[in-house]
Amino acid sequence: MTLVLLLMPSLFCQIVDSIKVEQAGDFIKIRYKILNSNQNQFFRVTISCSINGGLKSELRTLLGDFGENVPGGKPEYTAIWDVLKDVDEVNSVDFSVKAELTRGDASELSSKIKIKKEPRKNFNIMPLLQLPGPGYGIRIGYMGKVGISMQFTMTSGQKILLPGAVYDGGDPKLKRYSTDFTVRLINKKSFQMHLLIGESMGQGIGWDGPKVKLIPGVEGGLAFCPGNAIITITGCRLLFDMVNQPTDPIYTKQTFFTLGAGLRF
Repeated sequence: MTLVLLLMPSLFCQIVDSIKVEQAGDFIKIRYKILNSNQNQFFRVTISCSINGGLKSELRTLLGDFGENVPGGKPEYTAIWDVLKDVDEVNSVDFSVKAELTRGDASELSSKIKIKKEPRKNFNIMPLLQLPGPGYGIRIGYMGKVGISMQFTMTSGQKILLPGAVYDGGDPKLKRYSTDFTVRLINKKSFQMHLLIGESMGQGIGWDGPKVKLIPGVEGGLAFCPGNAIITITGCRLLFDMVNQPTDPIYTKQTFFTLGAGLRF
């Protein structure tokens, strides 16, 4: 997760100053100072935000210097927000850090910061290995909460003949095309998993020489996304029975598996 930080002018900066926000993996680290405080003073510190332009709400999934009885006199204070425990995705956040002196004269201090998160890397591209064959190809797609993924593979026809098939034609390069719809199943910090399901169209060798036939099929699989990488495992079943009449047999195999590995961007 990459954050772009925009600091807004501070209010009551004679008491709260040096507000800083840093990225620490999938956490946001908020640092601030309470000026002119001492160890005999205690503060109630609240951190709230408006996520994606919504209503402002108080953050509770925090660690560090926040809440009741935060002592004064420290050179710097730090609170850490575990972002993905509170929200699935963040496009923009308007933070408000507020400190109230609870022992002594009542004062309310605040400072605002705006952060924007770059879009999650949902586009992907990867080379593929298809078995049996082997065959080779490429897959490209967009995988957010939902998405779409398209695949193309090519295999030597002679290498995927069914056992016992008699075929004396050439060696056509058989192509297969797939379109899968995707849905995200797991979203844990820097790891996601997606389900793929869709349709495939593959070529097969018929009895009548080198002529190839386009055959429909179904496909399904999973995509695993650790960090910026992506790995896909899919299986396809071409529905030969729809065209495999006794007078028009198809000699090539029916079930294929593909393995892909690439990058998200």
